[in-house]
Amino acid sequence: MRIFIILLILISTFNIINSTNIKISECGKARCVPNGESSTDGGQCGLPLPGVIGTAALNVFAFDKGSRCGECYELTGPLGSTVVMITDGCDAGDACQQKDLFNFIISNKDFNKIGNSTSYGNIFSLGYQKVSCGFAGYIKAVFGGGSTSGRPDYSYYFTVTFSNFNIGIKQVQLMGTGMSRISTLKRDLGKYTWNQEGGGAKLQFPATLILTGIDGQTLSYKFNKPPSGQMIDIKKQFAPPSPKSSNALVVSESENKCGMGKLPDYVYQETLGLGWVTYFSWKYEYINLESHETNKKVSMGKNLIQVELQGYGGLHFTREGGFQTKYIKSLSFTIRAAPPISSLQVYIGDVGSYTLPTLGWQWTEITIPASKIKSKNEIEYSLSFYNNRNDTNTLWLDNIKWNFTPDCPPTPAFVIDKFI
Repeated sequence: MRIFIILLILISTFNIINSTNIKISECGKARCVPNGESSTDGGQCGLPLPGVIGTAALNVFAFDKGSRCGECYELTGPLGSTVVMITDGCDAGDACQQKDLFNFIISNKDFNKIGNSTSYGNIFSLGYQKVSCGFAGYIKAVFGGGSTSGRPDYSYYFTVTFSNFNIGIKQVQLMGTGMSRISTLKRDLGKYTWNQEGGGAKLQFPATLILTGIDGQTLSYKFNKPPSGQMIDIKKQFAPPSPKSSNALVVSESENKCGMGKLPDYVYQETLGLGWVTYFSWKYEYINLESHETNKKVSMGKNLIQVELQGYGGLHFTREGGFQTKYIKSLSFTIRAAPPISSLQVYIGDVGSYTLPTLGWQWTEITIPASKIKSKNEIEYSLSFYNNRNDTNTLWLDNIKWNFTPDCPPTPAFVIDKFI
């Protein structure tokens, strides 16, 4: 009976600590890129690999000098969702340098849980949400610092790196024996450092570390002088926020699974929107994405699309990684044609049958209800303008815009942690 009770206590403790991936931010929109094999090291963050989940690198802006090291995010693409932990940053190429979106770089293995790395190299309408990591066990710490005669000496310089934490760490503070005040450690990627200030007290033990999570939780760890470079279990762990706790996240969607990120409003306005390409158009003489033939229409900008389609040719806009169609209310655009055409079809996806009214030389503003042009698929990859006759036609298009239903959830580019 005693053994049974002990086992029951151990199992209960494990279940408390091995939490699920609790949602701790609103849903956002981002970009995702596959990058070959899984990471074999802890990246710039210097953290041990989590094993049970994948890892990710972030663009310079989102990585924010390592402030997101060890945090976990649920990524949602056209084929599903997966959870990854941030271990690295990237700085090569435009995607890593831009400041408009989070750019997640993950392994092919993890990418193929949410998309198809053999068919496309980006997901431009990625949905993402910060979640608790759901790790089993407690937070681990590795200590380091100065040395004297080959032995650890933390009197003047002390470092600590944490791993296996379920909630991101906002701040680490240190209070040593004899110190008159608490010191806040400086973050350097995944490591926290303390230096003796001029004339300040040396670090003496026992000492206490105070960890503050991004949700305001605090953990206190009292310890004697630790060995250098060894992983130590601090026997403490952040509890995942719950709707009933005082530190619950103030986000109405926190209990719901995020979908893919909302499409940008425009497929084309002055230029193609991010993620849209026309490479897979067919049977055309030319496509000019920077035509100036506005015919002096006031509502036009500087550029528009001019395309000459052969008979049964199509102007085909594709978006890598697909997009969610559920909340699309209508599609609007401005168009004219020469010669007049009464067989131009518009559709979302691979095939459709909606035909526009006869178009001529004068500019016409069109709005099409989504029900007439979209398929039954929740995720689609393209928008087409199809010349359904055996004659050549020239089209001029501008301001190709999606309009969304009132219940379309907002998916900002940058999610914000909002705790009580």
